[in-house]
Amino acid sequence: MAYTRHQLDEAWGHEDKSENGPSRKIFLELLARAKKNEKLTFAEAEYLCNALRFTKLDDEGPGDFKICDDYIFRNLYLRYVFDLNGVTPIKKNKTEFTPVAEKRIEVQKLDEFFQDWEKVVERSNHPNQALNYLSKETRSEIKELEKLPEFNQYGFLRRCNHFDYRKKKIVLHSKFIYIKYQEVMSELSEADQTYELNGEQIEFTEYSFIHILFRHYAEIVKQTPNNKSYHIPDFSPDEIVGRLKEIFKRIDESTKFVGQPIHEVNFRFKGVIYRIWINDRIKSVKGKGNVVFNRLETFFPLAEKTELEDLKNNFIELEIDPELSVFTTKPAAGNG
Repeated sequence: MAYTRHQLDEAWGHEDKSENGPSRKIFLELLARAKKNEKLTFAEAEYLCNALRFTKLDDEGPGDFKICDDYIFRNLYLRYVFDLNGVTPIKKNKTEFTPVAEKRIEVQKLDEFFQDWEKVVERSNHPNQALNYLSKETRSEIKELEKLPEFNQYGFLRRCNHFDYRKKKIVLHSKFIYIKYQEVMSELSEADQTYELNGEQIEFTEYSFIHILFRHYAEIVKQTPNNKSYHIPDFSPDEIVGRLKEIFKRIDESTKFVGQPIHEVNFRFKGVIYRIWINDRIKSVKGKGNVVFNRLETFFPLAEKTELEDLKNNFIELEIDPELSVFTTKPAAGNG
């Protein structure tokens, strides 16, 4: 039986750290399963790899288990994201810096991750649809990087170390997004990803998650200007699917959006105005063939002055509760 993230968090934080304590029992069970190459959930793998990092057991560590590759990558990426070459001092923990020799090994490992993932995003025919979406987004940003004047002379790409470095940042960030996608979506059911508004169902799909994370998160690591707005902590990647489901539910139950087209939803949450675009898409459903459904395309804070002015001039803001309001179109002149 798979452990839930809640069960794992409780065990990790349990005060009994003895051989018979819950954290040790779960660790040994997951370790045995990993050695048998049994499938672990994302949360279980993370628990095991984290425990291996801090536990000395027959000299085994995260690097001895293939299932810990994503864990190792994520830790390295977060430590070296602003200095992929390890030129500056890199914190090993709260009190120590990483020794130079250790940095060389870690930078080399990160480069290996880059080389492997670069081959992944260059492909456009993955059997995994999420990887196709992610690869396309990654290639698109690399093309934008190639167009920047500093790397483009008379229509030709000018390769240099600085270009390669920035391209590397794009590729590694896309791997980080894919791991986050796997982490979040692996713990959600189909019902968790389905919203209702005005009697219609709206689906938050792998495309929704990857598109939003790629376009509207982590502004600080972006390598190309894109004139996008970026999310603040009220919608962390871990919570975005559940938080949106709750907001759709509150809007729907308020009945204040009744009669409005669902393809554009504007709302204010905790003082920030957001916009959601929803479009008709087609998917293949076993036993039904091609089916039309509503896919949540994108979701972002509204920041463009012209868009905010349009909202002010053509919409009415209706309060649902002290922290949430929704915008509806103003009645046409002469109709109320």
